[in-house]
Amino acid sequence: MSTKTTSAPEVAPPLTIATLKKYAQEVFTPIRRGECVSTIWPLMAGRRIRNKFIISYPELFSEEIGNPSKYLLVYVEPLELTEESNSGFIRLVAKSILEAFSQKNTKAFKIGAELSFDESLGYSTLLDRLAQLVSTVSSFGLATVLFLGEFDELSFANSILHNNLKSVWARAGGSLQFIFLLQDDVTRPESIKKYDEINSLLLRNVVYVPLVGDEDIDYLIDYFAKRLDRSFSKDERTLLREVCGGHPYLLSSCTRLIALMNECQASLEEIREVLLSHFEPRSATQKIFDNLLPSEQEFLKNMVLGNGTAVTNLPPSVSSLLNLGLIKKDEEGKWVPFGEIFAAIIKGDQVEVAHSPDSGSHGLHYDESTGGITVGGVNVEEKFTRQEYDILRFFLKDLTKLRSREEIGEAMWGEQSYDKYSDWAIDQIMSKLRKKLKSLGMEKALVTVRGRGYKFSI
Repeated sequence: MSTKTTSAPEVAPPLTIATLKKYAQEVFTPIRRGECVSTIWPLMAGRRIRNKFIISYPELFSEEIGNPSKYLLVYVEPLELTEESNSGFIRLVAKSILEAFSQKNTKAFKIGAELSFDESLGYSTLLDRLAQLVSTVSSFGLATVLFLGEFDELSFANSILHNNLKSVWARAGGSLQFIFLLQDDVTRPESIKKYDEINSLLLRNVVYVPLVGDEDIDYLIDYFAKRLDRSFSKDERTLLREVCGGHPYLLSSCTRLIALMNECQASLEEIREVLLSHFEPRSATQKIFDNLLPSEQEFLKNMVLGNGTAVTNLPPSVSSLLNLGLIKKDEEGKWVPFGEIFAAIIKGDQVEVAHSPDSGSHGLHYDESTGGITVGGVNVEEKFTRQEYDILRFFLKDLTKLRSREEIGEAMWGEQSYDKYSDWAIDQIMSKLRKKLKSLGMEKALVTVRGRGYKFSI
């Protein structure tokens, strides 16, 4: 058996090592006991990148994991689904295990040939073979740990899949554990109803992953500064803390916007105004707010619009807000939103978003100063997911360039991706984007250049 050894990571960690170790400790303590774990994250707060890093560099976390060589750490990426169905998900899990095992042992290829998971097999056969695969991996002295990405966002998942996963886990006899990567707080009564028999695994150990603290905010600002090839002043750093709090995606978005504004010699207050009104950070923050329960939204509105009444005590019904770091205490000990942009969204502040005139490229135009995307002068940015928006922004910055799949992957997930994005995952996202562009009257705007990538046809 060959084991991957790495003296130091080839890329910068997504957060400080101390924070990553703390997270690894929280997750792997129950795993070492032979128990599953649910991790609950704020939206767009880096759950993929953090877990991918730990999987890619387990030796950095040997104290927290125990003996990394005893585990087969596997990330199950829903973007890799070739079929959105229960059968498709089981095939994806098996494929992910085989790929990870191939890095540990050359016999994985032979095992994969013997345990086929092709589309001709029935669902019950797939389940049996998945159980056999886990057992085979166990015979090599490895316990399989599945990081189930976006498990709560699988639109096709039903009680059959949930109960069958529980059955496969039970058959494994301790050699299979799940780490659920979730945005849904599965401890809520209304959420518990969704997951059937697998609730006993989901609720056994629950880890809330809050927004990051001051040290990680500084770390992230330094990282983005290096990527942008510029430094941020003390005042700019303070501004970023005030506006973004400890949300990694907002910090990424707003550091880029500050760099852009500095080219125009903008004042600090002008920069603040742009950060609070720009579509990119506002839309991300709006999604965070929209993902909350109505009772949590109402509490936040009362907190920021309370006619001077400060909230000092939290009712148990909104404990999730605290657990995820969406609220924090100010210097006077009062509870406040994690950042100014979140407060603005809670208040329902309306901003005027001005768009530049149409550039003539199929009626499609991106305005860097506001983050708006228009078709024939009509705002359409709300029609796209964050990933689709990032791709469009990437293409529209220079319509003359052909973009490779690797470049598109970096535009969506950033350079700090610890696993190669598959061509299939990229093509799936681009296919959905093409359908949306078609619905906007731009059927031939996005062109596939076989073997090379994608470009816009002007």
